[in-house]
Amino acid sequence: PPVSTEQVIHPEKYFSGEMPVETTVPDISAEMGKGWAEVSNNTMGELILRVYLEEHLDQRQAGDAAAGWAGDGYSLLSGPEGERLLTVLILWDTLNDASEFYSAYTIFAGIKNQESGGSGQRIGDTAWAWVSEEESIFLIQNGQTILLYLSDTEETISAAIDPMSNALSGQTSSAQ
Repeated sequence: PPVSTEQVIHPEKYFSGEMPVETTVPDISAEMGKGWAEVSNNTMGELILRVYLEEHLDQRQAGDAAAGWAGDGYSLLSGPEGERLLTVLILWDTLNDASEFYSAYTIFAGIKNQESGGSGQRIGDTAWAWVSEEESIFLIQNGQTILLYLSDTEETISAAIDPMSNALSGQTSSAQ
């Protein structure tokens, strides 16, 4: 049977034997401080990404943005005061696929933040941050990789960026 929603949505990938890339997001709860714990660590898959985007994009836009998914992983952390941090690492088949998702996500988050009275800010050529009273989002593209942070506060995301970057660079170094 198919091993990913990508293989169900695109049967040609199943029949050609294309497998999802195993992707894990490191548990940085210890680096976040006392009282932080990882609640869940798993994969979303192309379908969940697509359905998520359909919250503010039409079906075609969301489907196009999610196509080209190669693999993903997420880590959901909970803090001592009920804070939440979701970190999603998404790998794409091509640079164009990653860029297409990045562009679609900036539209998605812009609409979402506009509805909640938030604001967005481009950071350099490859990152965006959106902040509202309800949630903060940070999106960065590095080649064929997208890293997405969602949290209750901007401060939580700021506290997570360096530990996650260090953990991910450690994964890359140990894999070489």
